[in-house]
Amino acid sequence: MESLPNIRNTAEPLERQSGYRRPTRLYYISILITVFSSSTQGTGFSLKWRAVELTGCPEQTYTAKEGVISSPNYPHFLLPDLDCTIDILAPAGKRVFLNISFYDFGYGTFVNGVPFNTTSPEDSFLTVQVDSQNPPIQPFVNPNVLTNCLFVSISEVMRLRLKTAENVTGIVSFVNISHVVELRHVRSGRVSAPNWPGPAPPRSLLSTRLVAPHGYTLSLTVAGTTLARPGDTCGDGQGWIEV
Repeated sequence: MESLPNIRNTAEPLERQSGYRRPTRLYYISILITVFSSSTQGTGFSLKWRAVELTGCPEQTYTAKEGVISSPNYPHFLLPDLDCTIDILAPAGKRVFLNISFYDFGYGTFVNGVPFNTTSPEDSFLTVQVDSQNPPIQPFVNPNVLTNCLFVSISEVMRLRLKTAENVTGIVSFVNISHVVELRHVRSGRVSAPNWPGPAPPRSLLSTRLVAPHGYTLSLTVAGTTLARPGDTCGDGQGWIEV
């Protein structure tokens, strides 16, 4: 174990143990300095510090069947100059389902996909790669899409990348929990398939519940689909939407 005061050098050093190479555990040092002075002579200073473990940085692999992943230093402020890659591996024949329940990169907060106080995206971002054949997806670029927090891998692996700029603000956490969208103050929005704006995952069945505030009802318009009669099928290889 080695404690480093600066996280920029994340590739080296590496330690060799039992015939394989493993990244050194990295820490970020946050320092708060308080200076007390009651005379021209001065009285020195008081210093408080704590080390933040950089879980997932520069890279980490998860193989558990389920779990919770959060950014380093969560639920406190985002750390600057991070570049972290996280691979989530499902058992053979299974796929990874990811629900980003809380997201804050300084340009708005998203709670289960519902936006609060959003502005234009900045240089810091999170990307989700659901397969190796398609480019990574950056969620929460369009605040009108209320289900942009749901992702399903095409095979057994999903890759996340967390990148923060020098002057990043906000906090972020990724949690696999229920996909219920409580609209709260939001009065309109769009509902999309998982992995939007990428292709929807094949062979998937996903239910999303939209909950309006007390005293409100919901109106839904569906575009680009064909209405099927009760008992009819949509054809082989075709998906369907049930309301």
